Amino acid sequence: MKRYFKYLCLIVVAVMMVTMVTSCVKSEDKKGDEVVKTEKPTEATKEEVKDPFAEHMNISWIGGKAHEEEIMKNYKFVQNLLEEKFNVSFSFSPCNFYESPDDFELLVAAGSVPDCGWVCLNMDAPVMYNRGVTRGIPVEKTKELCPNYWKYMENHPMMKAWQSRTEDEYYGFFETHQVGGSGGFCTALRLDWMENVGLKPKGNVQRLLPDGYQDSNYTEDKDIDANKRIYVTDAQYSWDEFLEVLHAFTKSDPNQTGMDDTYGLSTTILGFMHGYYSFHIMPVDGMNFRFVREADGSAAVQTYSKVYKEFLEMHKELDDMGYMIPEYWEASYEDVWKYFGSGKAGAVGMCTTYANASTCVPYNVLYENPDAKVLLIPPTEGRRALDAHFMGGSDIGFFFVNKRVDDAKFERILRMFDWMSGTDEGYYLTNYGIEGKHFEKDEFGNCKMLYPYGDSGKITDEEREAYDGKLPPPEERVWEGQFNSWSIRRFANRDLSRRVNMLFEYEAKNWPPLEGYYVFYGPGSQEKLSNAAYSDPENSEAKTEAYLEYVRSLLSGTEDPDTAYEKMMSVLNGMGYQEYLKVINENMVIVEELQKGKWVYPADIIKK
Repeated sequence: MKRYFKYLCLIVVAVMMVTMVTSCVKSEDKKGDEVVKTEKPTEATKEEVKDPFAEHMNISWIGGKAHEEEIMKNYKFVQNLLEEKFNVSFSFSPCNFYESPDDFELLVAAGSVPDCGWVCLNMDAPVMYNRGVTRGIPVEKTKELCPNYWKYMENHPMMKAWQSRTEDEYYGFFETHQVGGSGGFCTALRLDWMENVGLKPKGNVQRLLPDGYQDSNYTEDKDIDANKRIYVTDAQYSWDEFLEVLHAFTKSDPNQTGMDDTYGLSTTILGFMHGYYSFHIMPVDGMNFRFVREADGSAAVQTYSKVYKEFLEMHKELDDMGYMIPEYWEASYEDVWKYFGSGKAGAVGMCTTYANASTCVPYNVLYENPDAKVLLIPPTEGRRALDAHFMGGSDIGFFFVNKRVDDAKFERILRMFDWMSGTDEGYYLTNYGIEGKHFEKDEFGNCKMLYPYGDSGKITDEEREAYDGKLPPPEERVWEGQFNSWSIRRFANRDLSRRVNMLFEYEAKNWPPLEGYYVFYGPGSQEKLSNAAYSDPENSEAKTEAYLEYVRSLLSGTEDPDTAYEKMMSVLNGMGYQEYLKVINENMVIVEELQKGKWVYPADIIKK
């Protein structure tokens, strides 16, 4: 009995020990589970957000956003501001790009180009990239690090296309903008001549400038009087209607002298940009600026195209009728205005931008003849206008990042650029300084630099005295001279105290929408075009001579148009022009589609 009891005790003890061990294991397991569960939400295990500006960096910088000779003279204010905001130390280098392009070439050759900055007309972005100077800027990095600048680019698809090396990478930031309504064109007619020959003007004819209007720039009595004799109309003239006007100006003694001494149209072909002032007059289908649209939908260089040939032939027809000024194809820029201003020609094409210049049409004729009246008519039916997509700011240059810059510094540079060019705060501070100290805004939002940042030659003694003791110390000054870069900003509200803006305003409300480029630079197209054999600088002189001979032969009548054209094309094709055309049509994008966010090339739509 005792022995059984002993066994029973041993069994109980064993069971208890097993139970205890199992309990401990479960307890440990439970604690382990609890540890896992509690570790997940603890802040200590979360990835901490890093300060992108924690690490101090040294960055070298060249140039400003414009090309003024003194652009960097007083840059200390901007330097201090950027250094503090982005935890960097800068070394700035001025670069007068227009005056000293060779200096920049020396930097490139020596491998001494700074980490980043702005370059101008001395070296193209594709050239700098291909020479290993700059690194591409990925589109995705732009979206991530330059969100503000990206928003502006979204509104300017041509800007994005132009700066693109590929669809996924930029050469740099071109900082251009599309000038809405820039390049508007019209034709000035002698309204008093029309009245003299009994031609009633079309449309709703009214004075451009209302009674009591006073231009803020031109205040002399002759200006006030001239403003009363400028008229506009909202009606387009068809080609036949325009020819009727030219016929009357030429054949009907419109100046009532009893002599055959007047001409219809004053213009030039070789004297200024291949007929720039009559692009909007001749109703030639497909006529565009720089690159035209041929009948089959292909793109071609304007001056070598079949479209341009038709444009020239229309001038020749007018000349054969006696409507053109003598040897107009060789007329100078000044000659065109002189014929109109002296009362020898009754019509002249003009860019609306020039309506504010006292020495240009139509003001020269209004100053010279107190009885003269001018009627501004919209572009002739068939051609609305040109250059509506003009890329303002492109001549100022582009922002680059050096290839040697590592990823960390690359990101810092892009963040700084985004603040400087993509935000209003950064834009005004780095372009103009502090409002009230360095600049002030007028009622239209235009910035005016305060003395001594303006033109010191125009500052009166009283104005100088008003600023004595109020100037920022040297380390807080921006630079002398008003900052010139429009960057990517839209125009401020128009100052309607200037007659040119009154014309812009009328044009926008009453005239047909502007047309612009047919094709524009697509990803990598700049590089491919420059690498084409046709673009070899050694061909430049021969191309020019072939073009000049073609125009002179056609317009003077020494050769028929087809023969003159074929002779020119024979020279160009010997330089690889047809291969160049292929590059254009396969790599430049159609602007109309680009504005919709699509990449469409002429090669995609050419009629077979």
